[in-house]
Amino acid sequence: MEKEALDYLFGAGTYAGRDIKDTPTIVLLDLKLPKIDGLEVLRRIRANEHTRFTPVVILTSSKEEVDRLQGYALGSTPM
Repeated sequence: MEKEALDYLFGAGTYAGRDIKDTPTIVLLDLKLPKIDGLEVLRRIRANEHTRFTPVVILTSSKEEVDRLQGYALGSTPM
């Protein structure tokens, strides 16, 4: 699922040719993803010029404060 979301955001794979300037209003991101770590997804979103300022809200069952702090450090939207 996370790869499909990244493909959508960046116009790759089955979403090749999609106008990547048409970004979502907000991204809801789970940190506990099966293939790509949620923080890595956030890094990729922030590294791209078209998604750099898209609000990202992290949803997680993690009780680890380090997860929350890393998410904020990478630019997630505080809630």
